[in-house]
Amino acid sequence: MEKYVNHFREVENIYYLNKAGRELTGCQKVVTKTLQYQHTVMKNDIYIHYGKPKLWSNENPIITPDFKLIPDAIFSVKGVQYFLEVDRFQKMNANIEKLAQYKRFKEMESWQKRNMGRFPVVLFYTDKDSRKYQLMELAPEGLEFQALSKKDLL
Repeated sequence: MEKYVNHFREVENIYYLNKAGRELTGCQKVVTKTLQYQHTVMKNDIYIHYGKPKLWSNENPIITPDFKLIPDAIFSVKGVQYFLEVDRFQKMNANIEKLAQYKRFKEMESWQKRNMGRFPVVLFYTDKDSRKYQLMELAPEGLEFQALSKKDLL
């Protein structure tokens, strides 16, 4: 397989298709090692942790007349929907603003008219326990919120 994949080591080997591998499989998406790879690996942690949900959408924008919100992923497990936010080096003020946007979105008339069901759980996944607890304290009241750290998935 070496002629079809590239890899690099970051605690464990991370593999991705090279040009020959993409041609062999018909894959159109070009993946290269970037600084964003850890963000992608963390999204994959959640994908695997939640049993590889069939309903999974990466960075699907939610657009309303008032604002645009782009969760890192939207997924559903056993009838419960989630908005996933992966937090690595994000400034805490940006996380606070993101939480406020979710709260506003939940309270918007357009959400309430379109969706008679339960508002998705907002799930933040971070690499540090300290950030997890900080996020839990900052979560606005009335918003179903969960925070996980890498330690929780071990």
